[in-house]
Amino acid sequence: MESTTPVTIQKNTWFSRQSARPEAFTSLYERCIDRVYRHVYYRVSNHDEAEDITQEAFVRAWKAIDRYKRTGAPFVSWVITIAGNLIIDHYRKQQKVEFTDEIEKISEKIWVIRFRVRKSRLK
Repeated sequence: MESTTPVTIQKNTWFSRQSARPEAFTSLYERCIDRVYRHVYYRVSNHDEAEDITQEAFVRAWKAIDRYKRTGAPFVSWVITIAGNLIIDHYRKQQKVEFTDEIEKISEKIWVIRFRVRKSRLK
């Protein structure tokens, strides 16, 4: 059974990517991955999308590790915040795609109407 204790960074574990120890980040990743994935999956309800967003959250955490500040909150909270921002981006992209699809459908209908009007004028 998974532990519910907060994942915290021990002093002197790592705080910058230049001096980062990949094995320390790997350890944090392994302890946090399930919780972050569950958080993301609950919001997107799709396994593939949840895996992609979770992966991207950890990639961004690694790239931004220099900006991580120890505030007393568990490390996983920071990664979940990153994941939350990615979820928002995910839904924004979906809205744009749906809007674009609607525009294309309307454009096709307009084209068909124009074609019919031109055809009727030729008769």
